[in-house]
Amino acid sequence: MRKLLNDWFERIKSLGKYRNTLISSVVVSFVLLFINYHMRHIMKLIHYPRGYSLPVRFTLYGLIFLLIPLITFPFIKDKENFGLKIGNWKKWLPDLLIAYAVMLILVIIFGRTHSFMRTYPLFKKAKESWQILAMYEGSHFIYMFGWEFLFRGYFLFSLRKETGDAAAVTIQMIPFAVLHAGKPELEAYGSIIAGLFLGIMALRGKSMIPCAILHFLVGFSMDIFAVLYSGSLKIF
Repeated sequence: MRKLLNDWFERIKSLGKYRNTLISSVVVSFVLLFINYHMRHIMKLIHYPRGYSLPVRFTLYGLIFLLIPLITFPFIKDKENFGLKIGNWKKWLPDLLIAYAVMLILVIIFGRTHSFMRTYPLFKKAKESWQILAMYEGSHFIYMFGWEFLFRGYFLFSLRKETGDAAAVTIQMIPFAVLHAGKPELEAYGSIIAGLFLGIMALRGKSMIPCAILHFLVGFSMDIFAVLYSGSLKIF
């Protein structure tokens, strides 16, 4: 029995050698489980116009994705500010522009499909007016910034010192891709490639900011084309 307990103690103690990996993995898992089990209770405490729960939820998601990980900042060793800096923009700006151009072409090509127009924008009231669409996209940006910080900032930059760049990019891609379950199938499978690309872009540019910009721009473009293709709103 004593030998068994000693073995368990040594194995638990060994986790401390990978403190960043342990802390960031636990925190990311906690955040995702927390919003799954408690967001509906938090929403009940907030007064908002009927039918506007999605923009409110997106805003709260973004804040939670940011604030809970930041609480653990003092416990992370070899800090890199979790990618919350401009970084090497001369490297990430070309990556961002090329990637967005490619994604924009795909959005234009596949934007007329029934599943695409049925899915986007996720907030259906956004099709009623440009003002509502702009409000929704504001909440969408907060959500995307928090989302990218969680995966390509906090998780990625916490992992890389202990696991190396390649493992860090791969590990952060897994929950990111799994969370796309339920999206249009092509987008869901594409999130595997996107997760890897965004991770590499963040490390190349030493910043998660281009990932947030790219992710938002792609989502924004999908919403705009879905609205225009549906004919619900006109440019003029």
